[in-house]
Amino acid sequence: VDLVFALEFFARLASCPVKLGFLRHFYSIIDIAAMIPLLLRITMLVFNLDLHARKGALHFVMFCVGPFLRLLKVLRRFQAYQLFIRVARDTKDALQVLLMLFMLYVVFMSAGLYLLEDDPQ
Repeated sequence: VDLVFALEFFARLASCPVKLGFLRHFYSIIDIAAMIPLLLRITMLVFNLDLHARKGALHFVMFCVGPFLRLLKVLRRFQAYQLFIRVARDTKDALQVLLMLFMLYVVFMSAGLYLLEDDPQ
């Protein structure tokens, strides 16, 4: 799967007339980042490393970050996702006001519960 995504990125890069502008685009940055697990797998094959024996940053990148980046690559093709991003961008100010009101509500309710609690721990 990673190889298909990498080939797709390089085909789009080869067909783009303005390569620097293409590489600065947000989706191109996601495409480049999505190729990191492929590079890690190739490195592990060359140096004969066992991924399952090592738990750490490499494991996190391969099994958490990699699938998330592939999901981002696939999501950009869906119209509903594009609509959601556009609506979120257009209603950013209203959402900030609602978030601030929610945070005030949480602070006042937690202070009220603290004052009404009989046996503090």
